[in-house]
Amino acid sequence: MKELLEKLIKKSLDDLYQNDQDLLKRKVAERDLTGLFAHYFRNNMKDTAIAEYNVDCEYNRDGYGMKNIDGTLVYPDFILHKRGTNDSNLLIIEFKTWWNSDNREDIEKLKAMVSDWYRYQYQYGYSIILNQERDSVTVTCVEH
Repeated sequence: MKELLEKLIKKSLDDLYQNDQDLLKRKVAERDLTGLFAHYFRNNMKDTAIAEYNVDCEYNRDGYGMKNIDGTLVYPDFILHKRGTNDSNLLIIEFKTWWNSDNREDIEKLKAMVSDWYRYQYQYGYSIILNQERDSVTVTCVEH
């Protein structure tokens, strides 16, 4: 599964940099770039073993409640899951851009979201720092 997810992440980043380089150069909001990445990821996951999963950005729901870690509300940049349950939380990604690249809080959030200590228990977490060029993008994996 990890190999498939990393292949989809790589392809979706390739698509983002190929099709939307001008937005990166203009330093648009991280949410815009995350939304475009999610669009490419959703298209790339068709006809794969995870095609039935949902892709969501800034998804803050835990059933009908709010996602939180120790009382702090959580808004993951990107998740791959099945809505309405925590039994199928597959992937969570936090993004940063090179002009705001301090991802220490994101790494801590990812560690909590993949841990056994919280009910979310995503199988895989990634921190991605979008740089000016595709070949300098930093991808860090945090596993369950």
